[in-house]
Amino acid sequence: MLAFCPLDLPIVDVDEDLINLLIDHYNPGHHDGIWESLPLLGRVDSQDDFKDSAKFELAWEKRYDTEGVIIKNEEVELILKNIFDQFERLPIKVTHAQILRATRNVPKHFDMKHKKGKFINDLPEDSFEPNGWKILLNKTNEKSFYVCELLDSNPTYIRLPSDTNTFVINEKSYSHGSLFIADKCVVSVFGLVHKDNANDLIKRSSEKYKDYIISF
Repeated sequence: MLAFCPLDLPIVDVDEDLINLLIDHYNPGHHDGIWESLPLLGRVDSQDDFKDSAKFELAWEKRYDTEGVIIKNEEVELILKNIFDQFERLPIKVTHAQILRATRNVPKHFDMKHKKGKFINDLPEDSFEPNGWKILLNKTNEKSFYVCELLDSNPTYIRLPSDTNTFVINEKSYSHGSLFIADKCVVSVFGLVHKDNANDLIKRSSEKYKDYIISF
């Protein structure tokens, strides 16, 4: 099965210094204590909830709900318009998104609920995979982000082509993590998949980037 695939979408160019300044200014923290974050949108009740890590975590738990209002963070929506524009190109209805900046190595994990080191599969039984949508905001060729066939498998590091920085991973079947690189930022995106559109994009991307995909 496909574990990682670059996506045939326009590259998202950002001012990396600006991204870091925004995280420094708006970071509400993160429940795992591994990341600093900049919430972009989610199922929150008010703009103030973007400044509260616990409330934004509750919004993450609603990422696969089919109902509920999705609010954009007005503090950064216009400043980061090109990132929000990329959301519209993804084959999903984006329900939750944030920029993450790691403070140390990110251990192998699944993007699922977890408690005391154990993962709780809170994904819908009929969930589409791959369904972990990401945008790497830094121009770096250093080995960092990886996927694993099994939790105890050695990391397989991803490579991105020069014409895209958006990719998708299989978040249900394979764990992922990353080695620490100072100021490396990634947009983590979740949502409800439009399956036909997703299949078309992933098929096209797999053919175009056949030398970059990772399958197990």
